[in-house]
Amino acid sequence: VGWNPSENWNLDYVFRYSDARAEVDDFSFATGLPIDNLIRANLSRQFYNRVQLTNFAVDGLVEQRVGFNLTDYNRKDTDPGPFSPPQFLGQTREVDYQANLLLTENNTFTAGALYHQEDASTTFDPQAVLNNKAAYLQDQIRLFDRWTTNVGVRWDDYNRAGPAQTYRVSSIYNLDETNTAFHASLGTSFRAPALAESLFAFGNPNLLPEHSKGWDAGVRQRLLDGAITFDATYFRNDLQNLIVFDFNTFSLQNVGRARTSGVEFTGTCNVTQGMTLTGNYTFTDTLNLDNGGPLLRRPRDKAQVGIDQLFWNNRARVGLYANLVGQRLDTGNNVLRRYSVINVNGRYQWSERVELFARIDNVFNERYEEVRGFGVPGVSGYGGATLTW
Repeated sequence: VGWNPSENWNLDYVFRYSDARAEVDDFSFATGLPIDNLIRANLSRQFYNRVQLTNFAVDGLVEQRVGFNLTDYNRKDTDPGPFSPPQFLGQTREVDYQANLLLTENNTFTAGALYHQEDASTTFDPQAVLNNKAAYLQDQIRLFDRWTTNVGVRWDDYNRAGPAQTYRVSSIYNLDETNTAFHASLGTSFRAPALAESLFAFGNPNLLPEHSKGWDAGVRQRLLDGAITFDATYFRNDLQNLIVFDFNTFSLQNVGRARTSGVEFTGTCNVTQGMTLTGNYTFTDTLNLDNGGPLLRRPRDKAQVGIDQLFWNNRARVGLYANLVGQRLDTGNNVLRRYSVINVNGRYQWSERVELFARIDNVFNERYEEVRGFGVPGVSGYGGATLTW
């Protein structure tokens, strides 16, 4: 819900409520595999709220935004057994501020700050608190109408994980004479352990925060006036203290050092005015530098191909996509088999104010595992409507 009290002020309120029930199974310590439990289910209720106030000043050259988020979590396990708590209660609150300054026609400067606090408790654990204070700066510069660069820095201070400084630089240069673009980025990241990871069941209070540094570089080429576009990108990420689940200790642990690298190819082809073909392929090489083996559950080969078709004077659209995932190593040196999944989605503009949408996932009810011993949903359908007034 939004309200514009004047030309330069916007007030918005967004809420989202969900109530879900998911049937789950138990785990056998004797066999190391899940077993049937016909009476067990996870019940989850979540209520998300956000209030946001936006102001435009100096003829739109300055945009300021302040917001407040409040989310309540209530999760219950109907048959948890002796090791898992039957109930989890949590709440997160966040206040954030951001200012965008149009310094020149080709230079936008952004500054912001936020305060985030999370409270959580379980039937077995008293209430614990995690909070973080953060500030960030970013500058977007465009030169010669063909070169755009973003430079950003951020400072965080967690009450449990301590301070962190991260940065990101990205740049793209368009060579208009040949319809070629060169792009690259370099950045660092920091992830503090969540409360559930460090303090609650199967967690580890000694977990260290994750650190990573990554970069990529690539080239994009347009052909036939943009009807065909290809992109090839090389990437590499170096990770430290990656948080993973260790089945030997049955708790979360840090992987001291790890690396991922690879190449990604994407392509788009506008076959006709209403038909578009898309495709992408990613080759990823992973290495756990602590033991010399690959990281778990990360496929070396992953691809997607799809087709989109417009109908009825562009009022309807149908998309068909095939996802193909290669073999992955899981715990106990078990190899998860490759799989392919077909998904379909569509939209229809019923009227000027009403749009209908629907999708079917896993059309052919493919049975596969993303984690050893844990199934995935079979054929699933979703539908809804978007109302605009």
